[in-house]
Amino acid sequence: MSLLAAFATIMATVSYEGNTASGSARQHNGNVYNYNTYNYNLRQRRSDETLRPEGLNEALLKASAEGQTKRVEHLLRLGAEPDHVDASEPGMSALHQASISGFVDTVEALLALNVDVNTNSEVYGSPLCLAAIKGRSQVVEALLDARADPNAPGGHLGSPLHAACYNNDVALVGMLVERGANVTAVRKIVNSTVAKLISIDVPDRWIFAQPLYVAVSMGHLEVVRFLIERNANCCATHDVWEPEDEESNGVSEAELTARKEQHHTGISALMAAAAIGHVGIFTHLVNCGAEVYAQDSFDYGIIGFAAKGGASQCLQLALELTPKSVAKTASIEAAVYFAASNGHVDLLRLLRDDGHDMDAMSWEMTPLYAAYVLFEGRPQLKVDPRDEDGETPLMLAASEGHLDFIIALLNKDADIDKSNDQGETALMLAAGQGRNDCVNLLIESGAKLNATDDDGWTALRHAIEDQAQTCVESLLEAGAKVNIRDQEGKTILMAAAAEDNATILSALVEEGANIKATTKETGETALMVAAANNCTRNVEILLEADVEIMTANIDGDTALHYAAIHGSTESLKAILERIPVEQRLSSPKKWLDKKNKNSMSALAEAVKEGHVDCIEALAKAGADLNTRVSSIPLTAWATGMRCKIEVIEKLIELGASASTLGMKLSTIAKAGKHIDLAEALQRREQAKKEEKQKDKKSGGLFSRFKR
Repeated sequence: MSLLAAFATIMATVSYEGNTASGSARQHNGNVYNYNTYNYNLRQRRSDETLRPEGLNEALLKASAEGQTKRVEHLLRLGAEPDHVDASEPGMSALHQASISGFVDTVEALLALNVDVNTNSEVYGSPLCLAAIKGRSQVVEALLDARADPNAPGGHLGSPLHAACYNNDVALVGMLVERGANVTAVRKIVNSTVAKLISIDVPDRWIFAQPLYVAVSMGHLEVVRFLIERNANCCATHDVWEPEDEESNGVSEAELTARKEQHHTGISALMAAAAIGHVGIFTHLVNCGAEVYAQDSFDYGIIGFAAKGGASQCLQLALELTPKSVAKTASIEAAVYFAASNGHVDLLRLLRDDGHDMDAMSWEMTPLYAAYVLFEGRPQLKVDPRDEDGETPLMLAASEGHLDFIIALLNKDADIDKSNDQGETALMLAAGQGRNDCVNLLIESGAKLNATDDDGWTALRHAIEDQAQTCVESLLEAGAKVNIRDQEGKTILMAAAAEDNATILSALVEEGANIKATTKETGETALMVAAANNCTRNVEILLEADVEIMTANIDGDTALHYAAIHGSTESLKAILERIPVEQRLSSPKKWLDKKNKNSMSALAEAVKEGHVDCIEALAKAGADLNTRVSSIPLTAWATGMRCKIEVIEKLIELGASASTLGMKLSTIAKAGKHIDLAEALQRREQAKKEEKQKDKKSGGLFSRFKR
């Protein structure tokens, strides 16, 4: 190994990254064993000794987070405040940082120097809370040994015990309970804060709950068992609240807590178990005496929550535990709604087979009606009722991707080609949402491939708009037409050209899409559309298919103009490379310098829009830098139009004339009252003049020397 490689290897072992173990630190069961002796050398010590008080405090927080124990001790000796908190991380002290990172030796060093073990952050609670939620059991033990309060305020994390329940670690939970943590304490938890710390996907809500609710919602059966053995109340209810924007409107936390009392939801641990479909926790809670018939403020009950979570086994158990005489109509209606909305036909059949009276329900919502028509013994019901948008149950099922629903509805002779108020069919809706399984099923069932909606879009056009490549392939394979125009006269190829998906565009070209087609009103081509959107690969595919490069729209703009106007440099270069050099040189006015109806070449358009890269590309290809716009030389026109100084300087740098009609550009700018540009041009002209004088002087001296 070379000396340089050896040095790199040594340095790699002393790196740390924020709140995770790295380098030679090793993580196990949430604890970090810092085997690396941080190389706190003399130079770094001297550097720290020059820090001001605020610098010492910042260094202390960083060193604590990175497990630099020797540096922590030295910084404290230098006068760093042991209980200083980070302004950017609300209330985070050095002990918080070391605890969340899990560096046990750093935590112990801080505790030995008498830092406040119960220092509190309004957001993250005490250091014990952070250690608990990250599963740092050795740090938790060290903090408890230093008399950390097991029931300390937990900020957004509830309490240390609430935080520990997010981990499936009975020993950690048990350690806190043995030290006096209250298993029935109701605390506030803010999901968004929890999600940042342990990377879980949860709705942005506030929860007012006991630790048991946390363990249930996380699906930790062994922790649930332990808490109930230690007298957790399995019948307690919990509140889930969405404060909306009230936090940002200056409302105090005390006021928010008071308002929470008006939003009592009363969700039980059993309902939470039903919602996540955890049969083991559900049955254990029932066996421990959880109230089966309890109702929340939504009237979902365990039946509704099981259906909401798509949990068929828990729904089956809930139906068995709840006699029809006891089950509320609202709970059954909620269950039907959730099952129908999420396409769970198996749950709907469970509800049907349980024999609940469906006639008492309201069926205004399409999902409910879609569910209703599946029930046996209702021949009088229509299969294709429309909602307020004109959508039928089949359309809803196709849009949401509920394959079983589609099969069931088609078996009841639902109209496969019926359209909504926008003229969209079930096939269009499925294609527009990328539901390829549904697209294939509808095609096999005879759906019209080339039907159009009110905008003239086919299912293929909808699939392209959604970039649903597999749907595009399925529709093309089934024979969908590729040259149908929409109400604006655009072809399907033009729509694909605007999207950065070369595979779809290539498939359309291979299927015979007309690459020369133009829109009726504007004369746009697919190449122009691709160039405007800088879809370079699309431009290349069309060029490879021998598309006409210099076709102009009704305003005389070519694809070169489109690329120059929109600053699509790569697409511009692709088009330029396709024009043979001899044609560029022999007939520039037909190619590079072709003008539109406003007497503008592609270069002039790039100058007007300020696209310097496009200007350089066109100049390199041979575009006329002194072209005229309405008989005015380009640089003079650009100056009069108040173009950016960097654009005019680039033109002159590339070889365009710096004056015109005997007038300096600065004079033209001043006449147009473009003062900033005039001054910039004057400085440039003065610099040029001084440079010439300098060259002249140096030339004269050299000539005398020669003589």
